[in-house]
Amino acid sequence: MWSTLQNNIGKDVFLKINNNEIKCKITDCNILADDCKWVSFSAYEKKELTPVLFGYNLGNFNCLFSPKDKRSYKGWFSDEVFDTLRFTS
Repeated sequence: MWSTLQNNIGKDVFLKINNNEIKCKITDCNILADDCKWVSFSAYEKKELTPVLFGYNLGNFNCLFSPKDKRSYKGWFSDEVFDTLRFTS
């Protein structure tokens, strides 16, 4: 799955945040020094479901792909995002 995410950088996906389906673009995939794999998304719609900075919804968010056991407290709705992620093509 990780290689599939990397191969789809720049492509559109559908996913759910807080049980609401939204269309997003995968903007990046990174492996950090602690061996955590992160995926960055940019929302096309329903940006009110994305993180807020200084009162404005960012429209972008990061989700922890692995390790899976840390998803419950790292990333933006990471479990739900990867459980509901589907590619558009």
